[in-house]
Amino acid sequence: MAGKKRTPAPPEWYTPEAYRSAEDLDAGDWLLNLTLRCWLHGGAQPQTEDALRCAGPVLRRRDDPQIKLMHLADVHRWVYSFGSSEWDDPFEALDEACQRPSLPSDVWGALRTGKVRSGIEPLSVGALYVFEKMMPEEIRARGVRLQDGDLSATGPPPFGGRLDHAFPSQMVNRFVRIDLSLPDDVLRADLDEFLATERRSLAEIGGQQPYRDAARLKLKTHELRTLAKVGLLEFLDLDRWQLAQGLNLSLYAVREMAGVVDRSRESELHRRVKLTLNQFQLHAWFARLDRGGGRARKSKV
Repeated sequence: MAGKKRTPAPPEWYTPEAYRSAEDLDAGDWLLNLTLRCWLHGGAQPQTEDALRCAGPVLRRRDDPQIKLMHLADVHRWVYSFGSSEWDDPFEALDEACQRPSLPSDVWGALRTGKVRSGIEPLSVGALYVFEKMMPEEIRARGVRLQDGDLSATGPPPFGGRLDHAFPSQMVNRFVRIDLSLPDDVLRADLDEFLATERRSLAEIGGQQPYRDAARLKLKTHELRTLAKVGLLEFLDLDRWQLAQGLNLSLYAVREMAGVVDRSRESELHRRVKLTLNQFQLHAWFARLDRGGGRARKSKV
């Protein structure tokens, strides 16, 4: 009869005491820590893992004066800024950092503001340029002919349709124009009607749509301490490590290795992990918390 499979010992770098300060994190710091781990779980270099451990597993935005002064643009410069004394020459440190991977915009945004970016924002010139380059060649060619005065030229039907329907793949962003000459109450009513139409359209498409599920998620302020109590950061770090080692341990085994929460809370830990590792759900979670739990706020205008 085979005996019970033994849970591996945690790696030497794992120190449970280093995670205790997570109980005092605010919403912005939780967003930073979880957004970073969501990205790392997607496949980061071992160098990134080592840098994170040097900085400490529980990160706070208030401890990053060097980051803001240098306007760092990648995760390694950010993490190594906590121990810049290892370089005698700051320019050497900067050169080293510039060769490292780029920091994703959502991690950088969480670091700078502690908030999920707004769901409604102006379209930048740079973004418009990128979208123009992404358009199918037949649509771009049709535009060139029109610009040259060839009004009789026929083109693909999408040329006269919506911009977000012109791209080959489904997009979760929508391009709209807002007429500020209209009163705010009219614009809000128009936006509500537009959103209702778009949500119905997405529902009719069917299939897996994590952003639809994310729209229903809620997170309350008092639940932030629960994230620390169930050992969410400990579990995520050890799970990322064991996957990189090719161990393929079960959730139970990783929880046992981390030494966090008893088995009665394992399902709750599992649910939090799933929320964290899905970027749509993670951002919806914290966006609703920041915007007042999903309750509409009265305009000050």
